[in-house]
Amino acid sequence: TQSRSSAASDVYKRQVDKLKASGQFTTLLAALDAAQLTDTLASRPAISIFAPTDAAFAAVPEAERTRLMDPANAAELRQLLLYHVIVADVTPDQIMGKKGGVETAAESQVLLDGTGSAIKADGANVVSAELDASNGAIFPIDKVLNPANSMAAMGDEEAAAPAEAAAPALSLIHI
Repeated sequence: TQSRSSAASDVYKRQVDKLKASGQFTTLLAALDAAQLTDTLASRPAISIFAPTDAAFAAVPEAERTRLMDPANAAELRQLLLYHVIVADVTPDQIMGKKGGVETAAESQVLLDGTGSAIKADGANVVSAELDASNGAIFPIDKVLNPANSMAAMGDEEAAAPAEAAAPALSLIHI
């Protein structure tokens, strides 16, 4: 039996393990289970998750959280959660200084904005340093994203023009 130091083995943790170890993503983990996405995300080799914290989920009205977690709404919950996932291992350096729409696992675009002091995804702030896992990155965010409110899909001039200009720069993280 080979053993590794805890610091070395931490590098090899998958995203789901990192989310569990953090302690600030219990609602997200429950939602991933309810949407039958936990095993899928754990087995993917290179993904990035814009992960709403428990505080972000607490800001969603309780009736809406309850409705989404109902097994009858599993398909809707799944699409909502997949909107938080990019099928690529994205680094903060790929986002900083750029702004543009990026394809999500839900097959709609999220607006990533690294032009300010903090990285944003559709207006949600990345609230702490990226958590690096063996199968990709986790970016803790302060809001639950909704594909129906995609800033990349809104087509307003402020979002659309930079998205077109930034598209070549973001092509490394485009699916």
